Amino acid sequence: MAPEHLEVSVEEGVLKVTGERPESQGDDKPIRWRLKERMTGRLEHKFRLPVEIDREKVTADYTHGILTVTLPKAPEAKPRKIEVRAG
Repeated sequence: MAPEHLEVSVEEGVLKVTGERPESQGDDKPIRWRLKERMTGRLEHKFRLPVEIDREKVTADYTHGILTVTLPKAPEAKPRKIEVRAG
């Protein structure tokens, strides 16, 4: 799948990855398949995120057919050390 056919979005705690792989066309000759291992058409995957994400810092990289999505936690979702006062 080409990177220009992919779309990644984060909305309301859900990561959504959509894309479309067009059917490859030959040289105007009908293609006769015995076995076709790669699917064509539209795909859509949704993942519910367990913590709040900093949407401004989300990145998606596509290298050698692998899509890597980086989702940094929002500051509110990170653990915070609480000082214990004696008194």
